[in-house]
Amino acid sequence: MTQVVEIRTYTLKAGMAEQFHHIMQQQSVPLLRAAGTDVVAARPSLHAKDSYLLMRAYPGLEQRSQSQEGFYASAAWLNGPREAVMACIDTYTTSVIAAHDALIDHLREAPTGAPGDFDFLSGNWKIAHRQLKDGQWDLYEGEATVHGLLGGLASVEELRIPSRNFSGMGLRLLDVEKGLWADYWANGKGCVLSAAPAWGGFTNGVGRWDSDAVDSGKPVKVRGVWDSITPDACRWYQAVSRDGGQTWEENWIMHWQRVTTA
Repeated sequence: MTQVVEIRTYTLKAGMAEQFHHIMQQQSVPLLRAAGTDVVAARPSLHAKDSYLLMRAYPGLEQRSQSQEGFYASAAWLNGPREAVMACIDTYTTSVIAAHDALIDHLREAPTGAPGDFDFLSGNWKIAHRQLKDGQWDLYEGEATVHGLLGGLASVEELRIPSRNFSGMGLRLLDVEKGLWADYWANGKGCVLSAAPAWGGFTNGVGRWDSDAVDSGKPVKVRGVWDSITPDACRWYQAVSRDGGQTWEENWIMHWQRVTTA
């Protein structure tokens, strides 16, 4: 699948590079992703200390225009990081190119793992599921309880779907030497950990785990993603590629909402 990639290059005011990077990573990029924007990369340029790159992918030119018009007119942007971002910028240029999904994935920053990455998930949650079955989306509700352990090096999730009489456990362990998270799964009926974990980590507030599997006798790639992370909500989705990672089809989406106790 071919998409449109926008490359925005900022020339920053002298001495503002560190502050701009902090604002982008902590405020602007999470805000963009929460609004549904695919942020491919946001990082300093290698050639000049006062240059910064923001790369965003869109299905097409029309979607790019609609997305940006809505985002830059939103209260979340106008009342949020806009003033601080604009104070750092001297000038910027924008280039737009067509790129295949495989190239876009290569341009994404490599994920990394650090203690506490899954702290956002600790607590009690209600989950709205959308799962693709036989070409139709199946909608149902679930819940989860998550505990962080070992000073942020481990996270244990108990997933429950009462209406389907289903439960399971997600176990995420940080390999400190590799700097990556291992993601295991155990079904509540057999309680046997998956033989091999999916490996991944977080980049700019988005976590991605890729693994290989077999479906109907044919090799496929499976991707799990954590994004749209806020203090009280987040999203996880799974996608499958049947062409070696050239294209992806989402087949399971979970919208998590934190349950607060009085």
